[in-house]
Amino acid sequence: MRENQSGGFYGLKIIPAFFLVIAALFVISCSQTVPDILLADYSVIFDYPDEESLPSARLGVFVVSESDVRRYSAITLVSKSSGLVWETSDILRIQESDMQWAGNVSFVMPEAEIIPSGLYEVTFMNADEKSDSVEFNVQYSAQYYKTLCGDVPALMRAQGGSSQIAIYDRGGKMLYFGERYPELQTVRGILNDYTDAGFFQDVWCSADNSVMCIMPEKPVSLE
Repeated sequence: MRENQSGGFYGLKIIPAFFLVIAALFVISCSQTVPDILLADYSVIFDYPDEESLPSARLGVFVVSESDVRRYSAITLVSKSSGLVWETSDILRIQESDMQWAGNVSFVMPEAEIIPSGLYEVTFMNADEKSDSVEFNVQYSAQYYKTLCGDVPALMRAQGGSSQIAIYDRGGKMLYFGERYPELQTVRGILNDYTDAGFFQDVWCSADNSVMCIMPEKPVSLE
């Protein structure tokens, strides 16, 4: 086990789209079999089901791996401050340029409890029970638990956050995530650029992407 590295490129937050991924095709040629984690990263994700309800929360954790992430079979996440432990075999695997990422975006708390801040340790294990661990710190404002959907933009802007858009087809496959450029300001514009679009969500991200607020789904329809 070792502490998270920081600085340079590897000190940056993971791009937010990784925390919206449902599934990803993965093709890479990598023969290393012993788990080798370079660093871990996280986002606390607040999901808004509608305009009137308070959000649910989940913790997304990903690692940059220098070993073949296809061999990972289980994740154990430990909150050092609270003693809580999460275990899962549901692993998302992503390749971005020449980097490999693996993680899970659905670590949740018991009802009425909030995700602890502080030190965490995440461990990835192979099928042959070889493992590697890394520690990282989760820091975020618990204010979002009591923030309604309509108040998110003002709160995010005050904390240096910004808005992006996620566009999906009718089956839930992501077609686009990024800046809401002028052509995407209207439903007609979205359909012009993405003819298969079924719905979209505005996504507010804090300056360092440690917090994401995912707004309610809105249909892409001219009716």
